[in-house]
Amino acid sequence: MGWSKFSNCWRLCLAPVISSLLAFMLAAHAFAATDFRARGNEPGWSVTISEAAIELRMMDGKMASVSPVPQPEKSGKTETYAGKADGKPFTLVITDALCVDNMSGMPHPKSVSVKWGELALTGCGGDPASLIQGDWIIESINGNAVSVQPKPTLSLDDKGGLAGGGICNRFFGSYELSGEGLTIGGVGSTQMACEQALMDEEALLLKSFGMVNRFSIATSRELTLIGEGTAIVARRK
Repeated sequence: MGWSKFSNCWRLCLAPVISSLLAFMLAAHAFAATDFRARGNEPGWSVTISEAAIELRMMDGKMASVSPVPQPEKSGKTETYAGKADGKPFTLVITDALCVDNMSGMPHPKSVSVKWGELALTGCGGDPASLIQGDWIIESINGNAVSVQPKPTLSLDDKGGLAGGGICNRFFGSYELSGEGLTIGGVGSTQMACEQALMDEEALLLKSFGMVNRFSIATSRELTLIGEGTAIVARRK
């Protein structure tokens, strides 16, 4: 291949592909660099902590940025970041304490407060998925204690997968968390037979999964999957 043809191939064929790949890698890095997110309501606001800065964004368009990120002061379950943004004192306090969004009802693992000058805000932060991921033992289905021993299990991984078993069959599916709640879908199971009463109990469990639209955490060790007429209660394994 002559130099002219190679140059044209690079410009027309390879350069757009490499450019797209670089853009994807930069976007992925920017996403990964955001270590923490929090938000609140009335007024609406959000905070992010990245490698570069702490950024506060208000729904009305106001913004504050603290850069570089100050070293947090730690006391028990609380981290405090203190600095200045636009010449005004800025403080971000993150506490390892369950917080429920007062509009969506979504639980979060952190309680957050922000002060910027005269502005004082409170809200929730951290990834809600961290509250439900891991291994659980199902205690009751729609108010009725599970009848079998050992009790059925439920596992939620960090990739949106769901699995478990213990009544008659193993089951599997997927879950998705959004700003509005929790949904479980694609639930299937193996097809082994057992006593009719146990099969009925298992069928109720699998049906109930499909009705879930949110969750609550009473303590870090008790999870309730909630839907219309549905409540599956589980405890940490």
